[in-house]
Amino acid sequence: MTEVKFQYDDPVNEGWLEETKELYYKLNKLTESGDYVYLGHIQPLGTNLFCTSLSVDRPGQIFEYAKFVNKREGKLKGVCQFGPLTEGPPQHVHGGAIATIVDSSTGKLFVSVSKYGGVTTSLTLNYKRQIPLMRAVLIEAEVTESIDDRKYSVACKLKSADGQTLYVDAFSKFIIAKKSKL
Repeated sequence: MTEVKFQYDDPVNEGWLEETKELYYKLNKLTESGDYVYLGHIQPLGTNLFCTSLSVDRPGQIFEYAKFVNKREGKLKGVCQFGPLTEGPPQHVHGGAIATIVDSSTGKLFVSVSKYGGVTTSLTLNYKRQIPLMRAVLIEAEVTESIDDRKYSVACKLKSADGQTLYVDAFSKFIIAKKSKL
C-alpha cells in the first residue's frame, strides 16, 4: 500500500495550546533513543481518514494529536487536545469524541505491531472523570495480548498531561481481516 504525507511531519499548528506543545516535545524526545517513532499524519493514497481529515482545516477546533509508537514493546504514547467542537457536557469533552481518539490510538498501535490491517471487534471505555476542553491529554496504550498473531488486545489510558489524573481506562480487541474483507 502506497502512503503519502497528509500533513507536515511536525503536527504543531496555531491551534495547539502551550501545554499541548510541551507534552508533544517531551514525548518527541522518546524518539532520540530510536525505541519510539513518531507516527505522523500519514494515510494510504486515496483514503480520507476520519481523525486526520477533521483536524486539517480546523486547527484547535476538533482534535489535535500526535502519537509515538514503540513496536518492540508494543506501546504507544501520545498527546491529544480536544477542541470546542468536541463539547458534550458544558466545558467538557463528549464521550463519542473520547471513544474516537481511543479507537484511533489503539488501532494505530495494533497496525504498527501486527503489520497488517484489521478491524476493531470490541471497544470498552470506562469513563473515570470528565475531560476538560482545551487541555493537553496524555495517551498511553499497550498491547496486552496477541493470539496466533491474528487477534490482539490493547489497553489504553487517557490521563492529564502530568499523568496524575486518570480520565479514561479503555480496552480494545482487534482481528486481522482477510484482504477481501477490508
